[in-house]
Amino acid sequence: MPFLLGAGIAMRSLKYIAQRAGYWRTGLGEQSVDMTARLAGLDFLAARTALVEVGVPVIEAAEARSEQEAVEHFRRFGGPVAIKAEAPGLLHKSDIGCVRLNSDTQNDVISAFRHVTQQAAKAGFPNSVAIVQPMVKGVCEVYAGVTIDPTFGPAVTFGMGGIFIEIMKDAVTEIAPLSRDQALAMVNGIKAVALLKGGRGAAPADVGALADCLVNLSRFAVANAGRFRSLDLNPIIVKASGQGAVAVDIAFEANHDTLAADRRGLTTGDCP
Repeated sequence: MPFLLGAGIAMRSLKYIAQRAGYWRTGLGEQSVDMTARLAGLDFLAARTALVEVGVPVIEAAEARSEQEAVEHFRRFGGPVAIKAEAPGLLHKSDIGCVRLNSDTQNDVISAFRHVTQQAAKAGFPNSVAIVQPMVKGVCEVYAGVTIDPTFGPAVTFGMGGIFIEIMKDAVTEIAPLSRDQALAMVNGIKAVALLKGGRGAAPADVGALADCLVNLSRFAVANAGRFRSLDLNPIIVKASGQGAVAVDIAFEANHDTLAADRRGLTTGDCP
C-alpha cells in the first residue's frame, strides 16, 4: 500500500508499482549467479566469503589472534596492510581507534595489533581478534548498504563512502533486486557523481564495476533477506576505469534467530 503524499508522489508511486512487478518476475533470472551463499556466522570472514561467492568483491583478509600471526599475514601479503579489531557488535572502528592503516614493517604490524586490540578492550570487547588486509588504492571511496524492511523487503542504498555518507547525506535508495541499468542510474543519481567521472585531470572511476557490485549485492540481499537485518560495505574502493572496485570493510546486523536455525541445517522456510 503506497503512502500518497501529494499528486506528484502518488503518480511516481503508481509508476514504480508496475516497474517492481517486472523486476521481481525477471530480476533474479538476469544473471547466472550462485545464490546458495548464506551468512554462516557473525564475523567478517564469514560475511566476506558469502559475498564473494555471489560476485560482490571484498578485499582479501586473514584473522590474527596473536602478534606473530599478524606478522605472518603481513609477510604473505607482501606489502602495506590495514589492521582492524574484530568482534561481534564492534562498529565504527575508526572512531574508537580500532583501525591502523599502512603498516609496512614488522614493528608497525606488531604495534598496530597491540593498539587495535587494546582499544577494542577499552570499548568493551576484551576478546577481539585482528583482521589483516592488504592496502588498496583507488580513485575514490563509495558506500553501499542493504536494509531489510519487514514490509517492503530488501533495499540497497548507495552514496559516497568513508565519513561522507553521514556528513554529506548524498545517497540514493532503491528496492532490490536491481537491474544493471538501475544500478547505473543510482550511481549517476548522487550529487557527487562528478567525483566518479573524473574532473580537473583526475582519472574516471570504474563505474561499470561499481554497478555490477550493486547488482550482485542486491541479489545477495534478496536471497538472504531472512538472515540479516542490515549490511554495510564502507568504504568500497573504486579504482580507475577498467580496474574494478573492492569493498574493504563490512558491518552487518544479523537476524540471530534465523542464523541459529541455519546452523541446525534448516532453511528460512522451515523456521517457525
